[in-house]
Amino acid sequence: MVSIIIEDTTFYGPTIDLTAYNITPNDVLTALHTNSPEISISTTPPGPVHNRLGCVHEEKSYQIRSALAAVARQRGYTTAYDSQLERVQERLSSIDLPEVTFDHEHQRLAQKDNIEQLQEEISALRGRIQELRQQNKDPEGKIQQLQQQAGELSAKQTEYTAAKQALEQKQKQLRDMRDKREKRLKLQDKQQNLRRKSRRILTRKIRPQFIRSLDSIPGEYELSDTPGTVETGETTAALAIYRLSRSSAPVVLASSRFPNLTAATAALDAPVIRCSP
Repeated sequence: MVSIIIEDTTFYGPTIDLTAYNITPNDVLTALHTNSPEISISTTPPGPVHNRLGCVHEEKSYQIRSALAAVARQRGYTTAYDSQLERVQERLSSIDLPEVTFDHEHQRLAQKDNIEQLQEEISALRGRIQELRQQNKDPEGKIQQLQQQAGELSAKQTEYTAAKQALEQKQKQLRDMRDKREKRLKLQDKQQNLRRKSRRILTRKIRPQFIRSLDSIPGEYELSDTPGTVETGETTAALAIYRLSRSSAPVVLASSRFPNLTAATAALDAPVIRCSP
C-alpha cells in the first residue's frame, strides 16, 4: 500500500493516479527517496532496482542489465567473483585520500627575504660596533639593537627551518597520495571488470525467469544474444524487471502501456503511482 499527501489531499491504496496534478515523475521519485516538502509518501523504501530503473515511460533508456543483476542478487544468486569483489571493496574502503595543501607552508617560507635582510642589518651593526670601539665611543645602544635583531633572526630562522620540514613532510604526503590514487584507480578498474563478469553470470542465471516475466507484460520485445539485454522493447524489459523484483515499493509509471491502473498493478505485482510524462 501507498499513502501520499499533497497539500491537504491524501491518497491511499495500491494504485494512485496523479495525472490530474502538476506532479512530475521526478517529483515522485525524489519524494520516494527523501523527505519532500511538496509530497509526503509513506511506503516501502525503494531498493536497488528502483535506483537503476526509476520512472517507466516509453521514451527512455534503462540500465537493463544492471537492474536484472540486482534482481538476481535479491533472489540469492551468487557468482565465483563475489569474494574477489568483496576483497577489492574492502581495499578500496581502506584507502584514505586526505587533501594536501601547501599554502600555509609557502607563506612561512616567504620569510626568507626577511631573514636575509636581518642578516645584512646584523652584519652592518657588528661593523658599526667595531667602528665605535675603535673610536673609543660607547657602542651600548648598537649592542642592544644587535641583541634584539639577533633574537628576532633566531626566531625567524627557527620558523623557516620548521616550515621547510613541514613542506618536506607535505611533499612526502603528496607522493604517498599520488601512489594511493594510482592504486585506487587500478582497484576501481579491477572492481568494474569483476562487476561486469558478475553481471554476465547473474543475468545468465536469471534469464529464464526474465523471459517468463517479459511474456507477462503487454508489449513487444526482442531478446539479444547477450544475456540481460534486449534488441528492442526496453520499456517492456524494465516493466518485466520490476515484476521480477517482487518489491512492495511502488513503481512510478508515466506510460499508457496498461489500460488502467488495476491492470498495471496486477501485471507488475506491485503498487503503482501514475504520473503524467
